[in-house]
Amino acid sequence: MRIPAGYTSPIVIGGIAGGGTRVAARLLLELDFYLGEDLNDALDNLSHTLLLKRPRWYCRFSTRQRRVSAAARPLVRSLTDASAPTPRERLTLLGAMLGTMPRGNDRLGRRRGRRWAPGAVRRLRASRGHDPAHTPGWGWKEPSALVLLPELITALPEMRFLHVIGDTERIARASKDTTIAMVRNWSQQLGLEPPGPGADLAECSLRFCELLSSRSARIGRERLGVRYHELNVDRLCADPEAELDALLAFLDVEADADTRLRLLAIPSAGRLEGSPVA
Repeated sequence: MRIPAGYTSPIVIGGIAGGGTRVAARLLLELDFYLGEDLNDALDNLSHTLLLKRPRWYCRFSTRQRRVSAAARPLVRSLTDASAPTPRERLTLLGAMLGTMPRGNDRLGRRRGRRWAPGAVRRLRASRGHDPAHTPGWGWKEPSALVLLPELITALPEMRFLHVIGDTERIARASKDTTIAMVRNWSQQLGLEPPGPGADLAECSLRFCELLSSRSARIGRERLGVRYHELNVDRLCADPEAELDALLAFLDVEADADTRLRLLAIPSAGRLEGSPVA
């Protein structure tokens, strides 16, 4: 799809859920990047959740790309010029709403019922978008974007991808609810069996995290080149200056002294119970 005239290519933030994607979003927001209006506490873009965090939709390889491309169109429109959706995009929104209400948006049945999906559609359609003259860039954050990276690149060939990485064993063995939910939702898309009753969740998570991280790094480097960047949350805490400099270079932005101090404070504020960042 084409990005509206006057807008730069989007930056999509993805990574293992519970592995630090929130701190990446905070850094971009501090730099005045536009990440959307409908965000949850973790700064996930809930329009992406409605349209693209749909594991059941992507089980069949033959239809996966078509569905991702269709879902990306109203999402991008809501984040850029906020123009009225086309008839085809309205059908996509209707399908997402009707498909979510009875069973939820994922394999765990979350967000089912009469309220969430219609509300998400209303919020997306009410989005004001943003004026590109007032921001250095735009995009969105949702950990599950990592799973759909190949399809997103095909749908948005000029996109940039910020891959939040860290020690996969640390992330997997922390067994956060968000990480386990990601493993249960998306294992099948990686050719893995979802964890069954009595399964060792830490081992299942480790296998999933290692496979998804290595797959995404390979795809990002091969297909995006310099438009792919890894933000290492472990190094961000150990050597924040160097990691921040690399991120600013990737984003092609500069930060004055005061902004830089605020950016450097974000990883420290996100430390939780032995994990580098929330």
